[in-house]
Amino acid sequence: MKTTASAPWLFALCAMGFLTNGDIYSGAPLLISIANDLHVGISNAALSITSYMIAFGLFNIVLGPLGDRFGRSRIIMVSSFGTALFSCACALADTLPQLIACRALNGAFAAGIMPMAVAIIGDACPESQRQRSISTLVGVMLLGGASATALGGALAHWFSWRTVYLAYGLAELCVSCLLAATLENRPGTLARRGMGGIYKEALGNGGVVGCLFLVALSGFVVFGSFSYTGELVRRATGSDLFAVGGILSFFGLGGMVSSRCSGVIKEIALSRLCLWTGLGGGLAMGLLSLAGSAPVFCVLLLVWGFSFVSLHTSYVTVAQNLIPGLRGSVMALMSLGMLSGGALGTMINRTILTTAGIDRIFMVSSPLFACIGLFTWIVLTYARQSQGTPKNDARSTAVS
Repeated sequence: MKTTASAPWLFALCAMGFLTNGDIYSGAPLLISIANDLHVGISNAALSITSYMIAFGLFNIVLGPLGDRFGRSRIIMVSSFGTALFSCACALADTLPQLIACRALNGAFAAGIMPMAVAIIGDACPESQRQRSISTLVGVMLLGGASATALGGALAHWFSWRTVYLAYGLAELCVSCLLAATLENRPGTLARRGMGGIYKEALGNGGVVGCLFLVALSGFVVFGSFSYTGELVRRATGSDLFAVGGILSFFGLGGMVSSRCSGVIKEIALSRLCLWTGLGGGLAMGLLSLAGSAPVFCVLLLVWGFSFVSLHTSYVTVAQNLIPGLRGSVMALMSLGMLSGGALGTMINRTILTTAGIDRIFMVSSPLFACIGLFTWIVLTYARQSQGTPKNDARSTAVS
């Protein structure tokens, strides 16, 4: 596979990341429409989102080792076609149980896409291009999530909630075909082993554990608060749903800008610049609670997205290099950590919202984001010191 930034397979991975992450968040603005159409309460309609997230989290753990054992390209192809199929099936659901089942299967297949995508980049890209490619993938993924609320809301308003799931499914099907045509089918890198032994080895590596802590903390701080950013923007600016989605997209754009600054990002990963990156992102988060106009929100979200992706791709790049034979499993742990941290943060911030107001969410999260910069510097310093002899014993040798 070619490893240039314009390689078709890398474009296809980024497109699938955009659609998959958008598929996760697109359900939120559809709840009222789903509840009315299926004649259920909104709280019951929300079970369709819950089923997706639970399946997504659980199958991360399963699909990571399968990718290492049978080949990451094979797993991501099955996952891509599977999530496209069941996203389309959601549009045909006649009852709530059918929708819940389809969304659960949709999430189960989608769980294999992002961990495998990062692992494939780690396999195919030379070290000089690896972090830039991962930054591009993460930035496009964030852009997909940030724009999903506006896209989903607009399609549901003009057509129906079924159109949203059908549109994502058909788009994912097209990208899956592009992946099938451009992605090299590489063999697995792991001899036959039990899942317990795989994760015991991964979690026995201090660098992996440190990066997992950072991923979970980032999920808690960033995704736990980002869920409420749209409401903050709407209250402060009075914008409609479509305009709010456009403003939120600057968070993803900030991540994409970071991918264009690969030299700067590499320096952030190798020096105390990560401290200043954490401070800058934390300051932008805090100022969000004081912003009152769309341009100010756009600038602050751009800085926040740049800071987050710069730090996030630094420790993710280090983590997937620590045990090369277990890249898929390590990335599955990272994905689960991000999801779990985000779920916990969303739950706690919901309490802050009801007791203290939406502004307090960002005031509390601001210093925590600054701490991510400090912890990133500490963890990456430790990981680099131990990376000279990565833990990749004979049991994890390549079978290719």
